[in-house]
Amino acid sequence: TLTNAHVVEKNSTVQMKFQNGTILNGVVLGTDEGRDLALIFNGNQKPPPVFFGKSDTSLLKEGAEVYALGFPLIYTSTITLTKGIISATRQETRYGSLIQTDATIHPGNSGGPLVNNKGEVVGINNSVVVAQGGVSIIGGTGIGFAIPIQTAIELIPSLSQYGQNRIELYPVGSSQTINKSLKMQIEYNEQLGCAQLNLNPIDSITCNLYRNYRNDYAWKVIDDTH
Repeated sequence: TLTNAHVVEKNSTVQMKFQNGTILNGVVLGTDEGRDLALIFNGNQKPPPVFFGKSDTSLLKEGAEVYALGFPLIYTSTITLTKGIISATRQETRYGSLIQTDATIHPGNSGGPLVNNKGEVVGINNSVVVAQGGVSIIGGTGIGFAIPIQTAIELIPSLSQYGQNRIELYPVGSSQTINKSLKMQIEYNEQLGCAQLNLNPIDSITCNLYRNYRNDYAWKVIDDTH
Protein backbone atom coordinates (compact mmCIF):
# COMPACT_ATOMS: atom_id res chain seq x y z
CA THR A 1 0.00 0.00 0.00
CA LEU A 2 1.27 3.45 -0.94
CA THR A 3 0.56 6.59 1.07
CA ASN A 4 2.30 9.76 2.25
CA ALA A 5 5.29 9.68 4.61
CA HIS A 6 3.68 12.41 6.72
CA VAL A 7 0.64 10.15 7.20
CA VAL A 8 2.60 7.28 8.80
CA GLU A 9 5.03 9.72 10.50
CA LYS A 10 7.69 7.74 12.45
CA ASN A 11 5.49 4.70 13.11
CA SER A 12 6.78 1.26 12.16
CA THR A 13 3.28 -0.27 12.11
CA VAL A 14 -0.05 1.25 11.11
CA GLN A 15 -3.71 0.29 11.13
CA MET A 16 -5.65 0.62 7.90
CA LYS A 17 -9.44 0.73 7.75
CA PHE A 18 -11.13 0.22 4.40
CA GLN A 19 -14.47 1.44 3.09
CA ASN A 20 -16.10 -1.96 3.65
CA GLY A 21 -15.11 -1.90 7.33
CA THR A 22 -12.12 -4.24 6.98
CA ILE A 23 -9.25 -3.33 9.31
CA LEU A 24 -5.71 -4.43 8.43
CA ASN A 25 -2.46 -4.12 10.36
CA GLY A 26 0.40 -3.04 8.13
CA VAL A 27 4.18 -2.78 8.55
CA VAL A 28 5.89 0.36 7.23
CA LEU A 29 8.57 -1.02 4.90
CA GLY A 30 10.10 2.33 4.07
CA THR A 31 9.61 6.06 3.74
CA ASP A 32 11.03 8.82 1.58
CA GLU A 33 10.34 12.05 3.43
CA GLY A 34 11.79 14.14 0.60
CA ARG A 35 9.15 12.84 -1.83
CA ASP A 36 6.61 12.33 0.98
CA LEU A 37 6.03 8.66 0.15
CA ALA A 38 5.60 5.60 2.36
CA LEU A 39 5.26 1.93 1.46
CA ILE A 40 3.25 -0.39 3.73
CA PHE A 41 3.37 -4.19 3.74
CA ASN A 42 -0.06 -5.78 4.23
CA GLY A 43 1.24 -9.25 5.02
CA ASN A 44 -1.11 -11.92 3.68
CA GLN A 45 -3.99 -9.45 3.58
CA LYS A 46 -4.95 -8.48 0.04
CA PRO A 47 -7.31 -5.51 -0.25
CA PRO A 48 -8.84 -4.90 -3.69
CA PRO A 49 -6.11 -3.63 -6.05
CA VAL A 50 -6.27 -0.41 -8.03
CA PHE A 51 -5.24 0.21 -11.61
CA PHE A 52 -2.42 2.63 -12.35
CA GLY A 53 -2.85 5.20 -15.09
CA LYS A 54 -0.17 7.20 -16.87
CA SER A 55 1.21 10.30 -15.16
CA ASP A 56 3.98 11.29 -17.56
CA THR A 57 3.48 14.69 -19.13
CA SER A 58 3.11 13.32 -22.65
CA LEU A 59 -0.11 11.53 -21.68
CA LEU A 60 -1.49 13.53 -18.72
CA LYS A 61 -2.57 16.90 -20.05
CA GLU A 62 -3.79 20.17 -18.56
CA GLY A 63 -7.58 20.19 -18.51
CA ALA A 64 -7.89 16.43 -18.02
CA GLU A 65 -10.70 15.46 -15.63
CA VAL A 66 -9.59 14.03 -12.27
CA TYR A 67 -11.11 13.05 -8.94
CA ALA A 68 -9.56 13.20 -5.48
CA LEU A 69 -10.63 10.63 -2.88
CA GLY A 70 -10.00 10.61 0.84
CA PHE A 71 -11.25 11.14 4.38
CA PRO A 72 -11.10 14.93 4.96
CA LEU A 73 -10.84 16.70 8.32
CA ILE A 74 -12.74 14.85 11.09
CA TYR A 75 -15.39 13.35 8.82
CA THR A 76 -14.14 9.78 8.54
CA SER A 77 -17.39 7.82 8.42
CA THR A 78 -17.37 7.75 4.63
CA ILE A 79 -14.95 8.39 1.84
CA THR A 80 -15.41 11.65 -0.09
CA LEU A 81 -14.84 12.48 -3.73
CA THR A 82 -14.12 15.86 -5.30
CA LYS A 83 -13.98 16.60 -8.99
CA GLY A 84 -11.59 18.88 -10.85
CA ILE A 85 -9.08 19.14 -13.64
CA ILE A 86 -5.34 19.00 -14.03
CA SER A 87 -4.30 22.62 -13.65
CA ALA A 88 -0.64 21.93 -14.43
CA THR A 89 1.04 18.62 -15.20
CA ARG A 90 4.11 19.59 -13.17
CA GLN A 91 4.85 22.23 -10.56
CA GLU A 92 8.15 22.34 -8.69
CA THR A 93 7.57 22.21 -4.92
CA ARG A 94 9.52 21.17 -1.83
CA TYR A 95 8.34 17.63 -2.56
CA GLY A 96 9.70 17.68 -6.09
CA SER A 97 7.72 17.86 -9.31
CA LEU A 98 4.01 17.45 -8.53
CA ILE A 99 0.70 17.42 -10.38
CA GLN A 100 -1.39 20.54 -9.68
CA THR A 101 -5.17 20.15 -9.57
CA ASP A 102 -8.19 22.20 -8.63
CA ALA A 103 -9.97 19.10 -7.31
CA THR A 104 -10.40 20.08 -3.67
CA ILE A 105 -7.86 18.39 -1.41
CA HIS A 106 -8.63 18.99 2.27
CA PRO A 107 -6.34 18.13 5.17
CA GLY A 108 -7.08 14.46 5.73
CA ASN A 109 -7.12 13.63 2.03
CA SER A 110 -3.37 13.02 2.21
CA GLY A 111 -2.30 9.66 0.85
CA GLY A 112 -5.53 9.12 -1.04
CA PRO A 113 -5.64 8.54 -4.80
CA LEU A 114 -6.07 11.09 -7.55
CA VAL A 115 -7.80 9.21 -10.37
CA ASN A 116 -8.64 9.96 -13.99
CA ASN A 117 -12.10 9.55 -15.54
CA LYS A 118 -11.35 5.86 -16.15
CA GLY A 119 -10.81 5.22 -12.44
CA GLU A 120 -7.05 4.78 -12.91
CA VAL A 121 -4.75 6.21 -10.25
CA VAL A 122 -2.56 8.97 -11.70
CA GLY A 123 -1.36 10.51 -8.44
CA ILE A 124 -1.25 10.36 -4.65
CA ASN A 125 -2.85 13.36 -2.91
CA ASN A 126 -0.08 15.18 -1.12
CA SER A 127 -0.75 18.74 0.01
CA VAL A 128 -2.69 21.94 -0.40
CA VAL A 129 -1.32 25.48 -0.37
CA VAL A 130 -3.79 28.05 0.93
CA ALA A 131 -3.97 31.60 -0.31
CA GLN A 132 -4.01 33.25 3.10
CA GLY A 133 -4.55 32.44 6.74
CA GLY A 134 -4.04 29.01 8.21
CA VAL A 135 -5.18 25.59 7.12
CA SER A 136 -7.44 25.39 10.18
CA ILE A 137 -9.30 28.50 8.97
CA ILE A 138 -9.43 28.04 5.22
CA GLY A 139 -9.24 24.25 4.87
CA GLY A 140 -8.92 23.07 1.28
CA THR A 141 -9.56 26.34 -0.53
CA GLY A 142 -6.13 26.48 -2.09
CA ILE A 143 -3.95 24.84 -4.71
CA GLY A 144 -3.95 21.05 -4.51
CA PHE A 145 -0.97 18.86 -5.34
CA ALA A 146 -0.49 15.15 -5.98
CA ILE A 147 2.61 12.99 -6.40
CA PRO A 148 2.70 11.55 -9.95
CA ILE A 149 2.03 7.81 -9.74
CA GLN A 150 5.03 7.11 -11.96
CA THR A 151 7.27 8.75 -9.34
CA ALA A 152 5.82 6.46 -6.69
CA ILE A 153 6.15 3.33 -8.85
CA GLU A 154 9.83 4.03 -9.50
CA LEU A 155 10.52 4.33 -5.77
CA ILE A 156 8.76 1.10 -4.74
CA PRO A 157 11.84 -1.18 -5.18
CA SER A 158 14.06 1.12 -3.12
CA LEU A 159 11.52 1.61 -0.34
CA SER A 160 10.78 -2.12 -0.08
CA GLN A 161 14.42 -3.27 -0.14
CA TYR A 162 16.26 -0.57 1.78
CA GLY A 163 13.66 1.25 3.90
CA GLN A 164 14.26 4.53 2.13
CA ASN A 165 15.13 5.96 -1.24
CA ARG A 166 18.21 4.09 -2.53
CA ILE A 167 19.60 7.32 -3.98
CA GLU A 168 19.71 8.81 -0.47
CA LEU A 169 20.96 5.69 1.34
CA TYR A 170 23.51 4.55 -1.27
CA PRO A 171 24.17 7.56 -3.52
CA VAL A 172 24.39 6.58 -7.15
CA GLY A 173 28.01 6.85 -8.32
CA SER A 174 29.50 6.11 -4.92
CA SER A 175 32.01 3.32 -4.20
CA GLN A 176 30.74 0.01 -2.84
CA THR A 177 32.66 -3.04 -1.64
CA ILE A 178 31.76 -6.67 -2.20
CA ASN A 179 33.48 -9.80 -0.94
CA LYS A 180 34.87 -11.98 -3.70
CA SER A 181 33.03 -15.02 -2.30
CA LEU A 182 29.71 -13.15 -2.40
CA LYS A 183 30.37 -11.93 -5.93
CA MET A 184 31.10 -15.51 -7.02
CA GLN A 185 27.99 -16.77 -5.25
CA ILE A 186 25.77 -14.20 -6.97
CA GLU A 187 27.24 -14.84 -10.41
CA TYR A 188 27.23 -18.64 -10.01
CA ASN A 189 23.54 -18.60 -8.96
CA GLU A 190 22.41 -16.18 -11.62
CA GLN A 191 18.94 -17.74 -11.80
CA LEU A 192 18.26 -17.23 -8.07
CA GLY A 193 17.15 -14.02 -6.37
CA CYS A 194 19.12 -12.60 -3.45
CA ALA A 195 16.41 -13.70 -1.00
CA GLN A 196 17.00 -17.31 -2.08
CA LEU A 197 20.72 -17.27 -1.29
CA ASN A 198 20.23 -17.32 2.51
CA LEU A 199 22.42 -14.26 3.05
CA ASN A 200 22.83 -12.18 6.19
CA PRO A 201 21.11 -8.73 6.11
CA ILE A 202 24.25 -6.81 5.10
CA ASP A 203 25.17 -9.22 2.30
CA SER A 204 21.55 -9.24 1.14
CA ILE A 205 21.63 -5.46 0.65
CA THR A 206 24.96 -5.71 -1.18
CA CYS A 207 23.56 -8.53 -3.31
CA ASN A 208 20.53 -6.45 -4.34
CA LEU A 209 22.71 -3.47 -5.20
CA TYR A 210 25.14 -5.60 -7.20
CA ARG A 211 22.51 -7.64 -9.01
CA ASN A 212 20.00 -4.90 -9.81
CA TYR A 213 22.06 -1.71 -9.92
CA ARG A 214 25.57 -2.94 -10.74
CA ASN A 215 26.38 -0.18 -13.23
CA ASP A 216 25.29 2.58 -10.83
CA TYR A 217 28.28 2.10 -8.52
CA ALA A 218 32.06 1.73 -8.54
CA TRP A 219 32.70 -1.74 -7.11
CA LYS A 220 35.78 -2.78 -5.12
CA VAL A 221 36.18 -6.56 -4.78
CA ILE A 222 37.71 -7.74 -1.50
CA ASP A 223 39.36 -11.17 -1.65
CA ASP A 224 38.05 -13.13 1.32
CA THR A 225 38.48 -16.58 -0.20
CA HIS A 226 41.79 -17.41 1.49
